[in-house]
Amino acid sequence: MTGRFPAHLVSVVSDRAEVSQVSAALMNTARKDWMTLENLHTEMPLTGDFAPPPLPAFGGRIRCRSIYAAAAMDHPAARRIISGCAGAGEQARLLAEVPMKMKLADHTTALLPLTPTGAAGALVIRAPVIIAALRGYFEMLWERATPLKGHHPAAPAGGLTATQQMVLELMAEVIAAARALGFNVPVAVAEGHIARTRQMGAYRASTLIDFERGQPLELEALFLEPLRQARRASVPMPRLSALCTVLEGLERRAADARGRRDRDQSR
Repeated sequence: MTGRFPAHLVSVVSDRAEVSQVSAALMNTARKDWMTLENLHTEMPLTGDFAPPPLPAFGGRIRCRSIYAAAAMDHPAARRIISGCAGAGEQARLLAEVPMKMKLADHTTALLPLTPTGAAGALVIRAPVIIAALRGYFEMLWERATPLKGHHPAAPAGGLTATQQMVLELMAEVIAAARALGFNVPVAVAEGHIARTRQMGAYRASTLIDFERGQPLELEALFLEPLRQARRASVPMPRLSALCTVLEGLERRAADARGRRDRDQSR
């Protein structure tokens, strides 16, 4: 092999201040796509100013997508950071495990960490063949990840009511847990169920029918066990957890009513 290696295709940045400068400047170079992987591994405690939201100049011109480690949503500061970025227009998704940090600008430049936090050293890559591979890797993780609230799968034609929106977000949580447990459930499953349910007319869930009849609810199999499985996989499930709390309260009330009815009948 002859000739010198084109140094501009791959370079190492080892100065902490320079790593920070390159990271911030890279965002400004994006013209069409800005993609990041973020596990929120840091050398210092997380604060609200850890990561700036997408630049206002992006406003609709640049597609900005980020994949975050799902466990970050359990950290108050991390949750505020992610929500702030999503509120600024970023398309955010959650994945059970994000193996490393990464920043990608268009088809031109990538920034990869040399340490878990990326603060002490990073690779700046401009080699087209590597950029293409990194973009493919990002797209693979993007397909596996679950949209954050507000950036969920597209609603079926006609839009969603507030209740249907909540159901879709709950389904997104369940899909995230299933994927973390090794089941490759596509995000489109949620959209399909919503669309089919809309065509079913006056449908009533079996849980609602049991409640109206004063019968025990199928909490264990339908709700509590899925929640336990998700927690064992370290997948945050705030909506399912809240639903379980409400249903357990209803079940206690129903059980008390059954007990009073049985006592009255035995007199």
